[in-house]
Amino acid sequence: MSKHLEQTGEGYWSHFKFGVVHGFYLFKMGIMSIVHAIFPDIYPFELPRMVIYLHEKIKNKHGTKLVRSLTNEVKEKYFKNDNSWNNQ
Repeated sequence: MSKHLEQTGEGYWSHFKFGVVHGFYLFKMGIMSIVHAIFPDIYPFELPRMVIYLHEKIKNKHGTKLVRSLTNEVKEKYFKNDNSWNNQ
């Protein structure tokens, strides 16, 4: 078994299904984002809703501890000098 599957505590096929389904969901979000960029009145605020939906799906699947850990990694890696994160 791979190290990542051990870390997530799931089997290959469960991980595969989650990855494929949500990969297509992210692809859909990308297309919607481009459409929204060209036509701002199409999909207003839909993308933030979809991001929140994915966040909740991951939190429900893997737990709050993992989500908190990943959030801290993202803050450190991508928003090191961004003070807007300090309000959260």
